[in-house]
Amino acid sequence: MIITRRWIQGYIDISKISNEEISKAFNSLGFEVDEFLDYSKKNSGPIVLGKINKATKIEGTSLNLCEVQIEKNKVLNIVCGATNAREGIYVIAALNGAKIANGLTIADREIRGNKSFGMLCSVTEVGMNTSILSEKENDEIFEIVLNEDMDKLIGSKDVLDLIGLNDQIWNLDLTVNRSDGYSSFQILKEVANYFNIGLDNKFEIKTENKDSLIIPKNAKWINVISTQDIKLKKTNKKYSSNRNIWLKHNEVKTSEFEFANIANEVAISSGQPILIIDKNKIESKLELKVVKTDRGDSIQLLDGKSIVSIIGKGVESHYLPNFDSSELIAITLNISPVFARVHQKAVNQYGVEIQRYIRPMSNFIFEKTHTYLKKILIDLDLFESASKVYLVNSPLLVNSKVEVSLKQINRLLGNELTQEMIKPLFKHLGTSITGSGDQLIIEPDKYRVNLGNFTNVVQEIVRLYGYGNIVSKPPLIESQFQSKNLEQQQIDATFNYLKFNGFQNIKTYSLNEKQKVDEWNLFDIKNPIDLMMPLSSQRERYKLSLFSTMIEALEFNYKNGNTNMRAFEFAQVYNKVGLINTHLSIGISGNVFDNKSYNLSLKSSFGYMKGVVETIMSQYNLNPMFTFFEPMDNPGDKIHPYLNAKIIQSGKLIGFILKLDPKYNQKLKTDPIFLIELNISALEEIQSGSIKLKPISKFQATTRNITYIASDISYLEVLKTMFNNVPNLKSTSLADIYEGNNEVAITLKIEFNSDLKQLSDDEINSSMKLILDRFKKEKVEIK
Repeated sequence: MIITRRWIQGYIDISKISNEEISKAFNSLGFEVDEFLDYSKKNSGPIVLGKINKATKIEGTSLNLCEVQIEKNKVLNIVCGATNAREGIYVIAALNGAKIANGLTIADREIRGNKSFGMLCSVTEVGMNTSILSEKENDEIFEIVLNEDMDKLIGSKDVLDLIGLNDQIWNLDLTVNRSDGYSSFQILKEVANYFNIGLDNKFEIKTENKDSLIIPKNAKWINVISTQDIKLKKTNKKYSSNRNIWLKHNEVKTSEFEFANIANEVAISSGQPILIIDKNKIESKLELKVVKTDRGDSIQLLDGKSIVSIIGKGVESHYLPNFDSSELIAITLNISPVFARVHQKAVNQYGVEIQRYIRPMSNFIFEKTHTYLKKILIDLDLFESASKVYLVNSPLLVNSKVEVSLKQINRLLGNELTQEMIKPLFKHLGTSITGSGDQLIIEPDKYRVNLGNFTNVVQEIVRLYGYGNIVSKPPLIESQFQSKNLEQQQIDATFNYLKFNGFQNIKTYSLNEKQKVDEWNLFDIKNPIDLMMPLSSQRERYKLSLFSTMIEALEFNYKNGNTNMRAFEFAQVYNKVGLINTHLSIGISGNVFDNKSYNLSLKSSFGYMKGVVETIMSQYNLNPMFTFFEPMDNPGDKIHPYLNAKIIQSGKLIGFILKLDPKYNQKLKTDPIFLIELNISALEEIQSGSIKLKPISKFQATTRNITYIASDISYLEVLKTMFNNVPNLKSTSLADIYEGNNEVAITLKIEFNSDLKQLSDDEINSSMKLILDRFKKEKVEIK
């Protein structure tokens, strides 16, 4: 991003601030200065504003002998080979003794028998880079156009100041989170704030919704569009050289069409591109649509079948206004980053021109963009009146208030910042800070979209306070008892259990499509995190559960020949407000066990998956008898309508167990898929942070099995009803499930023991009799 001193001076007084101080300010604020150029030091000696009174062709050459007026009553002959040397134009005249940027020292000399007393210069010869000039401009001398009495300026030694060439330029490196920095005005605010200079940042443009442009319904490739109608009046002013040079300083090639240059001025100042169209040249209603081309889909603005603009390439010359036009239509838009990459490939354009269309932005920037256009038109005495700015699509990004704790900030920074120290840091940035005591309430600048959470706010405070002003302090290390990481030990135990039982540990993407993330957000987590510029629509939002990517992994493996797939994944889910939870996802497609040598196999089933859940509960010292499986409220069309359940432990939702709907499974072209997802962080919270140590009995445990026929009474009710308060009962777990002969048989493994003595057969039989009597009472058949 380029910013120039003369442009800054046009808004705030920096006459007493040196270039070195401004460079230091940029670096301190996190805008690294890649390059600094001072054009005022590129040339020296007598360089004046001249006027060609007469240009005569030198026979047999492409040269002209020009009579150049360099003072009121002084004319010099200067030989010039430029294609545009002609009578009546105003030029840069370098005279005898001048040293110009291309390395030449000007001296009087004879050319083809003609005395030449100087040189008429192109802008490249006085310092401009040839890469920003058109092929035509490279063969021409620079024609000076200023909106004042030019004859009175003949002989002015300030010619390079008059055209804006003598300027100082900073080329800044923007960080990825400062997309607003594409706007020169946002950089200006940073400079004003750093030097504590007030800046008038009021905009009069108002917006309202209105369909004044045809776009397809539900066009996901467009985020926001705005339009405005403007009436022009006749003017005597012209597009001046200083505006032309300012664009060149910003590395923009200028056009012969004034309004193409004006559109570029607006884009640089506001950061938002704008299409300016002559309204009277439109024959039908404008339509924005996706057009298929040989290179792919591109976004085009059409007038019937005629192209008005291919987005990123400006407006077609036929539709561009000029200073004689009476009415304009101004259009701004923001494109979905995902589709923009398709468009970029189609139009073969990857520069900043297209980047400005896709960067994350606040919808308030449209106000600023149309205001800049109005300001330029007023400067050129063209503006007569304008409509409101009409928003065609819904608004895009808007920051909300962020509440932060001063103690948290200081704990993180190792400093002792106060309210009084922080509030002035944002004085001229459009960011409001209120609050008292420990609480800070930040309402970010409406043009910023990256200050929506605690982390970004802290980074902003550090940036404005000054990285070098944060005092480095060695960490205070206290000798203390280090407890074992029990949470990790439990995760490791669960990991080993799953690996031992044939499950494969997998890793899937943390990002997925927005639609899939929302569809599988069974935990109802709010405030998802979206990437500002995703590489594809398949990876645009951080997932809020692991279901979607587990299904993708099972589907991928099945299609690649791994038809009996058992997989698990530990991963974290996040949201914008600081949620970080560890989840465990488990998935099965095909058989749980398959031994072709012995013709043995065990199909995956809902019951098997419930047994896996109960075993994991035991890993976390949670009694499976208090793990409840309740039907999901609204399972949706991808989940089996009956084989699904919320998993509740100690009254808290900890996960889900489900089978995919047969129709959806058929679409995936896999065997039936069964899934589990557990919120491991929630399990750890239920343990309340402290593990109660239980003595390991030194006496021999005794196990018994009970097999019963599944009936109307649920598995959960069986556990609660049959095994509650049974003497010496240590644990109950699922041992096996057998399906056949139109019935389901469930086998439970029951363990008895005592911490005080070795249990006798009579004691164990007594406890078993109590259990069997309960089964009989509930009319549940025992095998």
